[in-house]
Amino acid sequence: MLLSAELFAQGSISGSITDKESGEEIIGGTAYISSIQKGAASDIYGKYMIKGVPAGTYSLVVKYIGYREQKVEGVEVKDGQVTELNISLVTDVSELDVVVVQASQINNNQTALLSMQRKALAVQDGISVSEIKKMGVSNAAESMKYVTGAAVEDGKYMVLRGLGDRYSLTQMNGVTMPSTDPYRNSASLDLVPTDMIDNIVTVKTFTADQPGNFTGGKVDITTKSLPEDFYMNFGVSTSFNTNSNLKSDFITDGAEGKLDWLGYDDGTRAKSKYLDFYKSYISNASAVANAYIEAAKEDNGQVRSIMDITARSLDNPYAHRKISSPLNTGVNFSIGNRFDLFGKPLGVNFGFKFDRTYSLVEGGETGIYEGTGKQDNLQSQQELTMTRSSVSSNLGGLLSLAYQIAPNHEISLMNMYSHDGDIVATEESGFWLTSGRDLFGTQSSRMEMRTLNNTQLSGKHYFEVFDGIKFDWVGGYVYSSLEEPDGRYFAYAGTNQAGPNEPKRYTYSMPKSEIGSLPSNFFRDLTDTQMNFKADVTIDFKSDSWFKVSTKFGGAYSKKEREFTENLYSMVEVPPSIGGVANDSYLRFGDVGEDFGRFFSTNNSGLLGVSINGDGESVYLMGNIYSDLSSDQNTYTGEETIVAGYGMGVFEFGPKFKLIGGLRIESTEMGAKSKDTRLEESKIEEVDFLPSLNTIIKLNEKMNLRAAYGRTLARPNMREISPFTMLVGIGKAFEAGNPDLKRTLIDNYDLRYEFYPNPGELLAVSAYYKKFTDPIVRTLLTNTGTTEIKPINVDEATVYGLEAEMRKNFGFITPELEDLVFSTNISFIFSESDMAKEEVEAQENAGFTDVETTRPFQGQSPYIINAALSYNWRRLQWENSFAFNYFGERLAFVTGALTSDVYEQPRPSLNFVSSKGFGDHLKLSVKATNILNMVYSKSYKDHEEKYYSRFERGTTFSLGLSYSL
Repeated sequence: MLLSAELFAQGSISGSITDKESGEEIIGGTAYISSIQKGAASDIYGKYMIKGVPAGTYSLVVKYIGYREQKVEGVEVKDGQVTELNISLVTDVSELDVVVVQASQINNNQTALLSMQRKALAVQDGISVSEIKKMGVSNAAESMKYVTGAAVEDGKYMVLRGLGDRYSLTQMNGVTMPSTDPYRNSASLDLVPTDMIDNIVTVKTFTADQPGNFTGGKVDITTKSLPEDFYMNFGVSTSFNTNSNLKSDFITDGAEGKLDWLGYDDGTRAKSKYLDFYKSYISNASAVANAYIEAAKEDNGQVRSIMDITARSLDNPYAHRKISSPLNTGVNFSIGNRFDLFGKPLGVNFGFKFDRTYSLVEGGETGIYEGTGKQDNLQSQQELTMTRSSVSSNLGGLLSLAYQIAPNHEISLMNMYSHDGDIVATEESGFWLTSGRDLFGTQSSRMEMRTLNNTQLSGKHYFEVFDGIKFDWVGGYVYSSLEEPDGRYFAYAGTNQAGPNEPKRYTYSMPKSEIGSLPSNFFRDLTDTQMNFKADVTIDFKSDSWFKVSTKFGGAYSKKEREFTENLYSMVEVPPSIGGVANDSYLRFGDVGEDFGRFFSTNNSGLLGVSINGDGESVYLMGNIYSDLSSDQNTYTGEETIVAGYGMGVFEFGPKFKLIGGLRIESTEMGAKSKDTRLEESKIEEVDFLPSLNTIIKLNEKMNLRAAYGRTLARPNMREISPFTMLVGIGKAFEAGNPDLKRTLIDNYDLRYEFYPNPGELLAVSAYYKKFTDPIVRTLLTNTGTTEIKPINVDEATVYGLEAEMRKNFGFITPELEDLVFSTNISFIFSESDMAKEEVEAQENAGFTDVETTRPFQGQSPYIINAALSYNWRRLQWENSFAFNYFGERLAFVTGALTSDVYEQPRPSLNFVSSKGFGDHLKLSVKATNILNMVYSKSYKDHEEKYYSRFERGTTFSLGLSYSL
């Protein structure tokens, strides 16, 4: 791209023109500089841009019919820079005096997000890109921790107002994002890098123009807006974690592909076609045993070849390798500009980022405890020491185009791509009661790849009919996938052969009788495709009287299709002899000591050689071979179609009272069909009527009082309604689906007081109450012959809470401290969900006293505290900020009727970010995250010393350098 020197010899003035009372954009307003006879009109977003303004100081006049003219003096324009001025006009035709203000009054610390929050029809909170940068976070999930009433579960999934991902909805630019996890409802927020975010808004009360399937709230991630002028940013970063980087003994997957560094598998871990082609030969243990015997015979070359091919198709190493872990690295680049195409403005925005991170946990603890039938008594089943490593690569890109085909009509195209690849290696060793040995251990290697590709085509149109008609539409196609190719898992048991006073000396074996499927190779693939379309029409009926009305109506269509497959291949350890010939070429597990890699080597698999028996016959000897334990029940397809229509109205009774009412109708058709044709297809077919009512009382220019009611719903995911059963871990329960699940209906009540003392400042207090009918809970059932975790409907549940939020600068002490800003939000949340009748009855039958019949929602903390302190030393271009987060004990998962539930323990988090600008283009940033390095701990309720998991992540120190134009 060639840029002439003339571009940098001039500047620009841009901003928005809005109605001060309603906050709505003004279309067709004019901003004019009379001294140089240059001006511009505001577009359908209410935005204007005056280009080619020579450097200097000017007076800007802004006007629109029916509004008081405003004159802004002292507007400074610099070469090659854009001066931003956002203007709010007052409706007062009886007062014709010009309002005169200084540009410095407009360019104070006001944030557009708080202004949007104050003027919104529904209760909402959010975080802007400038605040995100201060927090020192790298993706949308980490950003959500600092939103009022929000928490993040497993580093990915949103929990709003104590409600898990089932009750929260994630959208990008108004289009719903699908989940990349078959066990979850909401999208993985860690897939969205902050470099591509403009702001994140959480809507907490329902209006009819929103999807009905959010209860805790809806998160809308707005990607980078179109540029007002040319810009370019380039940045590089590196970081060091005290636990993970510059380690010479960093364990990782023994398999290595050429594209691992990018987070992609190059086919190294792909499932071989031969495993499907010869499935009938290895479909079960008896088939494999028969095939093994037949393969040994001289005249059965075909069977022998098949067993050899299938065994060697699973040739990736089970054993880990050790590497030296380098520093974490990252790079990002973005560029954008606005051009004239056929005399009309065309905006282009492009962004790219890539980072690679190493994570290591050493000395972690994991444990499994079970109830003994006596109250408050847990018996240890498993206590292991854990080492776990992860190498994560994240690649993301964003391209957006917008073309203004006419002054009041714009078409936009956006595509965002994100890919995250994690290579995880885990080693555990210690005690497991079931094994009956002195030592028990496991090792696993897996790669998980998550991909999200989101394409959107949208339009905004304004017609000068009545008092203005807005027509907005958006169509989207979303592709998301989860791939886990060739995860390898094995367990071992050790018997100590040493005497009482001697160093321990183990002989090893595989505990096949306790864990029949291990060693095993596991493949999992999920693909979701989703098509969305929605259209909204808004008609304003403005009036000079005290009563004003605007109406909005529209519809939405969404269709999601899913394909899910799982394959499990279990290694078979062959007998020591066959056909009267000893299999001396075969290394048994107990022959290799701690060098497990020798046993799993390709030299110990498939056809090993040939020998002659006593009858002079050739006997072909085999090594490790595999049995296909895949179940058709665990492969399914699903489909979800949602059609919605709505109508709503905004009624203003004078300047002080506003009422927003509406009705949304949603039709749901949802089903999951197993590959096992013996099982019936699961279906949900419902039509729901979802009313909403919001009121806003404007106490004065700076205070609002809001009240709201809305009915929403929550649907089970396809995995939950599918007839699917899977063992979720060694010594743990089976995860099962439930085709009889019903959707949940929720009645929501909200009350909120807002005070905006000064631009950029906020004090808000909220209260809410939610009642659930037929809520879905995950519970553990023991009356099925096996231990089974299954989603079920219980009768009802309630959630209620209080939220407080404050943002204040210290300019009231002295003007020099205006850029010292403190912000905090605190939430107190209470919830009760009915427990399954089977659990309650089991406790009563065991003689427990004070049997509880309710429990909190999963992932819900009784309190969440966020706080941030930042100072922007503008003269030195130096900004510093601290961010703090703390949450209360929250339910991690339900264990069973006679065993205490597992809770994640409270943990404070503190981050620090400092950035220093050098001139107009260069910036250096320093970050310290997880400074306190507190223990991540999950333990059993009322037994805090009995850990389900316990480890430290370490503190990370980062250094970044960026260059911008």
